[in-house]
Amino acid sequence: CRSQMAQAIARKRSPPHFVFSSAGWDARPGGPLDPGMVAFMSKRGFDLSGSKPRSLAEIGSAEDYHVVVTLSQQAKEHCPPLAFDAIELDWEIPDPSKMTGSPEEAEAAYRGVHDELQTKISELVESLVGAHADLGEGV
Repeated sequence: CRSQMAQAIARKRSPPHFVFSSAGWDARPGGPLDPGMVAFMSKRGFDLSGSKPRSLAEIGSAEDYHVVVTLSQQAKEHCPPLAFDAIELDWEIPDPSKMTGSPEEAEAAYRGVHDELQTKISELVESLVGAHADLGEGV
């Protein structure tokens, strides 16, 4: 559920010419998303009800991406080879869908992941835009 959260946040917080794709190394294509994550993100203005998990094979070649972010050690280990000039970022983010406890504790877990992703994505987008602003080029 973290990659779908990250994709939604990134699409909302970045310039329109940026392209983001979400995929999981163990995704069950066509399967349902985590309902807790969908409900949490809906409360924050993100409609993920029509989204489906995608495998790495479904998003094309990893060599086509300029920046690849993995959100767990397992994702990092399963990440295919990248283009020689690609940036790989490893963000170890806990999986809120694995949280057990009261509804309040689950909400807090999703909120923590959302807030961390939002901060990291904002910093990433800012650095990418800033890196190309002096060149007068789009990213």
